[in-house]
Amino acid sequence: MTVCFMCRYQHVFSAPFAGGCQHEITSPEGEISSPNWPDFYPSRKDCVWHFSTVNGHRVKILFQKFELEQHQECTYDHIEIFDGKDNFAQSLGRFCGAKIPHQVISTGNEMYMVFYSDASVQRKGFKAAHSTSK
Repeated sequence: MTVCFMCRYQHVFSAPFAGGCQHEITSPEGEISSPNWPDFYPSRKDCVWHFSTVNGHRVKILFQKFELEQHQECTYDHIEIFDGKDNFAQSLGRFCGAKIPHQVISTGNEMYMVFYSDASVQRKGFKAAHSTSK
């Protein structure tokens, strides 16, 4: 039996981010959305958004629409947001279902967001605004 304290997983992505699903965001504001928005997102999709801004600024994500497969622990389709440059940074939250998540703000000038869909249920996905501020 394996017991893990303070474990951190590394999200395994399908190579090489099929369908252009790796995003480097440096603009101070804009919109992002799940693949195929506003239609249902595809199954078996791994997408990442790496937000970066100038030192001394923070990144903010504000979800406007949100509809992912529901699961109590968000094990299946989900979004997870990290407070840094990759998924080894502190998690700021994992989200799924139809409740619009609260706004998420980084503590520094980078944020990393992962969208994952499994093989079964698909929904509309999400639409969000991103911005930076001091």
